[in-house]
Amino acid sequence: MKAVFDAIEALLLPRSCYYLDATGAAKFPYVLFTLGYNTPTADGTVDGNRSDLDLAFRLTSAAWSPDGVDSVAESTKSALGGSLPKRIAVAGFTTADVRWLRTESAGVDRDVTLTDSGTHPAYRVDSYRVVLTK
Repeated sequence: MKAVFDAIEALLLPRSCYYLDATGAAKFPYVLFTLGYNTPTADGTVDGNRSDLDLAFRLTSAAWSPDGVDSVAESTKSALGGSLPKRIAVAGFTTADVRWLRTESAGVDRDVTLTDSGTHPAYRVDSYRVVLTK
């Protein structure tokens, strides 16, 4: 999954991106990459080696406000092909097609207060699918 994150991070630069944990993130906005809800599946070849991986992952967008988080999440979605599959380059694979699936949740994190404004940051979680072929 780290190779998938690296490929996605390259598409989203200069946005700050984090892999699995954004503890200590110094600034907003940012995008957090986490594993999806499913167990990876693979189509085996005759010799038993995996040829395809079908993986789900989530991108959590975080920003200062609900409007800001929508802007970050929509620009992230657009960079990854919008509602259409997008071919991306992932190290170790000949093809990798990523696709947005749905928005899982959105809200305001009331456990965190931004010290400069006294407000709470907003977040939005979008699910994606990537199919990788060796």
